[in-house]
Amino acid sequence: MSGRPEQRLTTDNVWRVLEAARGRCSYCGSLAVEGRPSAGNGAPTAWEQVGRRIGSLGHRLGRVNGGDNVPENLVWSCLWCNVWMEERTWGASDHGAIP
Repeated sequence: MSGRPEQRLTTDNVWRVLEAARGRCSYCGSLAVEGRPSAGNGAPTAWEQVGRRIGSLGHRLGRVNGGDNVPENLVWSCLWCNVWMEERTWGASDHGAIP
């Protein structure tokens, strides 16, 4: 496990990274801004194959490998690229990506 980060992440950090990426994954370029599916009343519904479209904040150099929460180490990435690093492919359109 990584130790306590020197710099804590804020909502502002996340928004800056998301806006700079224009909602696109830094690794494959797919649009990655969709959230968890919800019913009309806001209740969560079952996950379907939404794949790459769910975005998250990531680190170029992982925290476990010594990376920190400094702006130059933060990236926006789709769920697929954030979890399966060996599968990162620029221009990918599989796993639910929106070109």
